[in-house]
Amino acid sequence: MDNFYTKQARQALEEAENISKELNHSYIGTEHLLVGLLAVENCAASIILQRNKVSFEEVIGLMETLVSPVGGIAI
Repeated sequence: MDNFYTKQARQALEEAENISKELNHSYIGTEHLLVGLLAVENCAASIILQRNKVSFEEVIGLMETLVSPVGGIAI
């Protein structure tokens, strides 16, 4: 299945999985994929997001605020 994705796409998916694990989330959602895209340097998606003032740190901060970890309760 990996053969269907570009190197950059695979990197973005791996980053999404890593972020999900780091934040103790039990799934990989669009927010994780967004962070994964931002983490891949010199890809079109990352460049476009950065030009529109979307930062890796800002998205992570929002995720920490809005998404509760496994077993947690959202406030």
